[in-house]
Amino acid sequence: MKNARIFTEKINWQLVLLAVATGAFYIYLAAQIPYTHDDWDWGLSNGWEQLLTANINSRYSGNFLEVLMTRSGVFKTLFMGLSFCALPLILAVFAAKEKTQIVPIAIAANILLLMMPQVIWQQTYGWVAGFANFVTSALWVGIFFCLSKGLFEKDAQAPQGALKAAAVMIFCVSMQLFAENITVFMLGVSVVFWIGAVVKWRKVSAYYTAMLLGCAIGAGIMFSSSMYDTLLSTGQAVEGYRELTFDRNTGLSVIVRGFLVRFFTGFFPGVYGYYDGVYCVIIGVLTVLLIIKSEKMLIPKLFSGAFVGFSTAVLAAVYYLPTFDAQMSLSATAAVNVLFFASIFAAIIFAFWQDKLKLFKMSGIWLAAPLVMVPLVVINTVGERSFLMPLVFLVMFICAILAELNIRKSMVLSVILLVPLFYWGYIYTDIGATGRERMQIIAEAIDTNAVEITLPKFPHEEYLWEPDPKSEYRKKYFRLFYGLNEDVEINLGEGGM
Repeated sequence: MKNARIFTEKINWQLVLLAVATGAFYIYLAAQIPYTHDDWDWGLSNGWEQLLTANINSRYSGNFLEVLMTRSGVFKTLFMGLSFCALPLILAVFAAKEKTQIVPIAIAANILLLMMPQVIWQQTYGWVAGFANFVTSALWVGIFFCLSKGLFEKDAQAPQGALKAAAVMIFCVSMQLFAENITVFMLGVSVVFWIGAVVKWRKVSAYYTAMLLGCAIGAGIMFSSSMYDTLLSTGQAVEGYRELTFDRNTGLSVIVRGFLVRFFTGFFPGVYGYYDGVYCVIIGVLTVLLIIKSEKMLIPKLFSGAFVGFSTAVLAAVYYLPTFDAQMSLSATAAVNVLFFASIFAAIIFAFWQDKLKLFKMSGIWLAAPLVMVPLVVINTVGERSFLMPLVFLVMFICAILAELNIRKSMVLSVILLVPLFYWGYIYTDIGATGRERMQIIAEAIDTNAVEITLPKFPHEEYLWEPDPKSEYRKKYFRLFYGLNEDVEINLGEGGM
């Protein structure tokens, strides 16, 4: 009885309640998400072919999950739902300084992730294939940071044991096989962490060496496909779908200049303003509070706070006041984003200069958001889904600031969380009803050998990625996926239930 009491006292029941409640909600949400777009391809025999031959890409981890999810609706629902639930919890575990902070930070992380822009949501959370590669990769990266948390804690020791080293190496290999830019970025992170471990513990850590080896092996596997050889040698691959953004025959200086222009006028505004402006305003406000809380001299605090406040106000004006937005050139917009980035980075240095581990942690997260996008400057196929990972890093940064502000109260945040939960529940209840109506129509068509079907259009289809089989190419795979006769005519009707 005594041991049982000790065990139950150690359990964070608030965290258990949060995990169960949000887990149930996200599983419900996942059950309403239909198969769309190339999910129909992956659910057939050529899905296995694409996985095994890597003729499209070498995203073995994500593609394997996609193959499984398109063959089992139960697995799809459970995996997506539990991953939905796990991501904010993982971010909270990494950010929290104390166990009492995990629940309020996890609630905040849920709110922030549910606030993501619709264009990012539809290509990640609203698309099974997008979820498999981009949401899961974000979850794996979050777990990687949690596994490395001791690197940022003063009294922590490096994990010991061959079993832990082997397990983390296997995990890192799998993490590297989701998305190419994340592969390159995490290889760099593993190098930095390995060096950080050597500096902190004055010796080579087998654990962090295993991490580095796992990331390196995974990167080698990721870029082993002949598709990448074709891309480098000809400038394009996958029948022209993937193309390099530079001419290899031009000089190095021209190529570098093109990369810089593309990054600072395209990717940088995408990370800090166009997609994630709300997050940046929150970051600006919280950073000012952090500066006020810091034990620094008054005048430096005023200058630092004013710099952050000014850059945040300018960023908000550019992206949320149409008068400013219409008059801004690409270079001016880029300058505003760089100003905001620099102000937060300077504030981090100002607030944590005397605590090198916190400085390492906070600056690392802040730098991660733009740096994870750097590898994408070389390729043309960059969708909104690629901006999920920097968004997750911004959420991680907000969580880390909340931890530094010693957040511990959960009640107000819990009430706020109900708003997006009800919103998304309403959206996907409608979507699920129409999905079931579609399945009933398809089942009746199979039973009666119908020559024509009319599918109701999904409501709120802006939260799904291309849910309708519009082209003949997509209709062919749609018929095969659902077992319809190959000559069945597919029409799209009005909105469903």
